[in-house]
Amino acid sequence: LFTYVGPYPMNQVARLNTDGSVDNGFLAQQLGSDGTLQVVLSQTPAAGQTNGAIMVAGSFAHFDSIPRNNIARLNLDGTLDTTFNPGAGADNTIYAVVETMLAPATNNGPPVRAYLIAGAFANFGGVPRSGVARLTSAGVVDQNFNPGIGVTSTNGTVHALAVQADGKVIVGGDFTSFNNFSYHHLVRLNLDGSVDATFAADTGASVQGSVHAIAIQSDGQIVIGGVFTNVNGVAMNHIARLNTDGSLDNHFNVGVGANNTVEALAVDSQGKILVGGTFTRASGVTRNGLTRLNSDGTVDPTINFGAGANGYVHSLAVQGNDEINVGGSFTTFGGDMQNNFTRLFGG
Repeated sequence: LFTYVGPYPMNQVARLNTDGSVDNGFLAQQLGSDGTLQVVLSQTPAAGQTNGAIMVAGSFAHFDSIPRNNIARLNLDGTLDTTFNPGAGADNTIYAVVETMLAPATNNGPPVRAYLIAGAFANFGGVPRSGVARLTSAGVVDQNFNPGIGVTSTNGTVHALAVQADGKVIVGGDFTSFNNFSYHHLVRLNLDGSVDATFAADTGASVQGSVHAIAIQSDGQIVIGGVFTNVNGVAMNHIARLNTDGSLDNHFNVGVGANNTVEALAVDSQGKILVGGTFTRASGVTRNGLTRLNSDGTVDPTINFGAGANGYVHSLAVQGNDEINVGGSFTTFGGDMQNNFTRLFGG
C-alpha cells in the first residue's frame, strides 16, 4: 500500500529499471489503483515480446478510474488492458493469481492461457465461486473449472495457489472445509476443479493451521509455509515439505523451523529455498525475516543476510541470475536504509 516510489507518485504499483531506478514511463499520467494491491503477476510473454501483460489484484474498486473490482490486466506501459473485462469482478479481496496454460482448443493449436485466482470472495462476475476460480484470458469465469461450493468454512480465506506440471492446482489458506468436506488448510484440485482425493495433507483443524505460501520444486515436491505448527500430526513450525501425494517429506530437515509465520517462498535455480516472513529465528539461528535453506531443509550457511529486515518480509521473487527481490514492511535491510523493497545478490 503505497502512493509514492522515490519522488514519483505511483498508486499501489510501480516498475523499476534494472538498476533500481523508477521507470517513470510506466503508469505515466495514470491514476493507478484506488485500493490495496495484494499480488502483481507478469504473464508469459507472447512471441516476440520481452515482457507479458501485467495482472494486478487485491482490494480495489477502480484502476485508472475505470471500474475493476479487485482485478485488472495492464498493458506493458501500465495502461489498462480493456480486452480483459472481469465485469462485476470479485466481491471481496483477491490474494493470489497464477497463470496456467490449458490444452489447445484445436488440434495443433496454441495452448490456451487462463488465470487461477484465490481470496476471500464468494462470487466472481455474479457466478458463485467461493475462494477459488479460474478465469479465461478475457476475464470471465471459466465454466470448465467448477470447484463446486468451494470453501465452506466460516474463516475461509484462500491465501496461496500453486500449479503443478500436470495442471493440478494446490490451494492453501485459512479454510478447514471445502465442498462441505473436512480439508484443513490444504486441498488439491483437478483440471476440472473437482477435489483430488488422492492428495492428503493436513495442518490441523484450528485457525492456527493456516497456509500462506506454496512453492513447487522441479521434482514436484511441495514446500508450504504459514501459521501452522504441525503437518499430518508431526510438529513442523511454519515450514514443511510434502511429497506429491501430500504426505510429509521426512527427509526435509528444518530442525525447530521458524519462530513465527512464513509469508513467502521461492526456489532458485540451484534448488535452494528462500523463506520470508515475520520470524526472527529459523532452524535455531538468527534470521530476521529471510533465510535460505538447502534442498534438504538445512540452513544454507553460504549466504549472509546480515541483520536482515527490521520488520517483516511479505514477498520474494528470484531473477534469472538468482538475485533476490524482497518486499515487505521494513525500513532497513542488513543495516542499510531500504524502505520496504530491496534486491540482494544470490550468492
